[in-house]
Amino acid sequence: MELLFISLDEEYVGIIEGALVTGLSRKMKISVISDIRFLTEYSNSEHKVSILIIDEKCLGYAEKIKADKTFVITEKNDASDTTIYKYGGAQAVMRAIPLEFIRNDGSKLKETKIIKVLSACGGSGKTTTAVGVSRALFEMGRKVLYINTENIQNFSFVIQEEKRLSEDIIRLLTRSVSVSCDYLLSSLENKGFDYVPQIDGLLSSWQISLDVLLDIAYGIRDKNIYDYIVVEMPKEIISKESFMVHENENVILTLLQDEYSYLKTKALIKDMGYKSSNCVLVCNKYDENENIAFEQEIENCPVCEYIKADKTKQFTDCFVRTATAVS
Repeated sequence: MELLFISLDEEYVGIIEGALVTGLSRKMKISVISDIRFLTEYSNSEHKVSILIIDEKCLGYAEKIKADKTFVITEKNDASDTTIYKYGGAQAVMRAIPLEFIRNDGSKLKETKIIKVLSACGGSGKTTTAVGVSRALFEMGRKVLYINTENIQNFSFVIQEEKRLSEDIIRLLTRSVSVSCDYLLSSLENKGFDYVPQIDGLLSSWQISLDVLLDIAYGIRDKNIYDYIVVEMPKEIISKESFMVHENENVILTLLQDEYSYLKTKALIKDMGYKSSNCVLVCNKYDENENIAFEQEIENCPVCEYIKADKTKQFTDCFVRTATAVS
């Protein structure tokens, strides 16, 4: 298998080439052409490749190149199945490449799976868990998108990134799902896994509801770009329907080891009808010297991990068992 990448923009090539080398399957041969003289000579004979990624300015040199799949790099942000938005960066290129060519230690998933991360009480490490599971799934070779749906968003302390979603994109989120998905996909950031940048201000002040963001998540799911979409749910359970587990979905519930957290979590599991087949628990800020209000499960839903407070700061060996349980 061979991927051929053609662009005369050397700065852009330098950015994309690194992502291709680290992200693609070891079985994929990667060829890059960024020199006009070599491209001219190369175009004089016939070639066959698995994937061709070519700058729209170089299309005149591609007449004798036969490719199973061709993607055209364009400066226009018009998302389609055969174009890549140039200023979307490396993640835009990696999203376009079919999953079977991505470096993956496991078998390709047939369809994207949604993982909802939520909690019955505040301060239980919900954001840390959502990001940690996203990172663990990525390190398992999966293609992952993280979406935060909190009304007030702040996850820079975990991802250590200060970038914000632009106001122009925020205003577009309330349009049709297909439009919102396309524009949002062109604005993602990447830390191994893709994520939607933080939104400044209250979501409600932008007229963005939880249902709007969930509709976008499901719209992206239907494109089958990712193996997993990790959706961090808000603290407040606004509607029972939004927090229910649907087909091909899982829930991760975060809690603390005290009795208050235990009772709130138990009530939520019973009310929502979560089961061991679709729900796992993570106990954060665990202190083995303190009493714990529960054992290995709550309402038959298993506790996958007990994460000590000092370990969550480094993500050292954290959330791997949880990621495995929901994958």
